[in-house]
Amino acid sequence: MNAVRRILVTNGAGFVGGWWVRHLRRQGHSVIVADAPLVRDAADVPGDVELVSSSLLDMEQVLELVDRVDTVFHLACDPPRLAGSFHEASWIGRALKAGLHVVEACAVLGRELVLVTQGDALGDAKAVESLALLWHCESGLSVKIARVFDLFGPKQSPAPGNIVAFFIAKALAGEALALPGDGSEKRSFVYIEDAVLALELVWRFGPPGSAFDIGSEEEVSMEELARAILALAGSSSAIVLEAGEDGESFQARGAEAPHSLSGFAGRCAQGGGSGGFEGAGSPWKSRFQIRSAFAKPDLAGLRSLGYEPRYDLENGLRKAVTHMKAEMRARGTARVRQTVGGRAV
Repeated sequence: MNAVRRILVTNGAGFVGGWWVRHLRRQGHSVIVADAPLVRDAADVPGDVELVSSSLLDMEQVLELVDRVDTVFHLACDPPRLAGSFHEASWIGRALKAGLHVVEACAVLGRELVLVTQGDALGDAKAVESLALLWHCESGLSVKIARVFDLFGPKQSPAPGNIVAFFIAKALAGEALALPGDGSEKRSFVYIEDAVLALELVWRFGPPGSAFDIGSEEEVSMEELARAILALAGSSSAIVLEAGEDGESFQARGAEAPHSLSGFAGRCAQGGGSGGFEGAGSPWKSRFQIRSAFAKPDLAGLRSLGYEPRYDLENGLRKAVTHMKAEMRARGTARVRQTVGGRAV
């Protein structure tokens, strides 16, 4: 595995792809990035990487790309939202078809596949995983599965679905941070550099046909997260509790409010319509963040490969806040523009 390899990274011009591709290039691997045309901002793709504007919906194109490499990383955790296709059902169908094409091409051509899915996703990601494991059992496809949970870090878009980046952008802009319910909902967030280290271990040492969770065991309530970000940002933004399901409004609270530590019950976003995000200021109603109830990652398998995180939540947040501050200074603005599916609006 130490040899230089030819590697294809699909959906590779997004947040996860940018970090992973830079990591691969530092190791000397030859990398091709394939992503949807005219959707991604490819500014973070290294200049010495071949960037192919390709639709994974075209099986012929997928076969041509896979035939050029030894290993494929399919970043199903970070798929592009095709321009003009924001309807939930349409997007899920496209993501599913793209994933199935990549799996089948790797099986037919005998290429190594690392499938990176969203750990708490439903439906399409699990279908792609199941097909990949079926190919492994029946035809010997060398596939390893990495399930990532709630990533954050520098260069992540502050779109509502990316809650850490979204909160940082709001805090630095002096805007209120809206929390769901009473703010006690809990999640665990893994810093992107730890996730890259974990993915490297899965690739190098995970046995074919295996699946590993990549995430953090450090749980935090949404209110604790918001207050930590406000402190690191030096922001006096208010914390606002959103209305409950019955429409009752919760009280807006300032920086002196106490922490809340009760449990979490996740929401599954409701679809329908052809619009973008439902409630422009709300990170809890993104039609694209289709989530199961809060699922804590099981890191036992990853630790068996030698994994130990290098960043706790506070240190990761500090780096993310520092980076976004620098970005805002560079742009000469006190507001980070909202994005939908990676495209500034």
